Amino acid sequence: MKITAVESIRLEEFPNLLWVEIHTDEGLTGLGEAFYGPEAAEAHLHEIVAPYL
Repeated sequence: MKITAVESIRLEEFPNLLWVEIHTDEGLTGLGEAFYGPEAAEAHLHEIVAPYL
């Protein structure tokens, strides 16, 4: 199984929340969340973590 996509989801209604959706080549999807500092978490996810997945 390999990760094929990492998405971050933010909604205006919940400015302190960040949802992270991960997709695999087998069709599985995982959903996680981060809060209190979603801007930093989103930047870290896409700039540092995602290239290693």
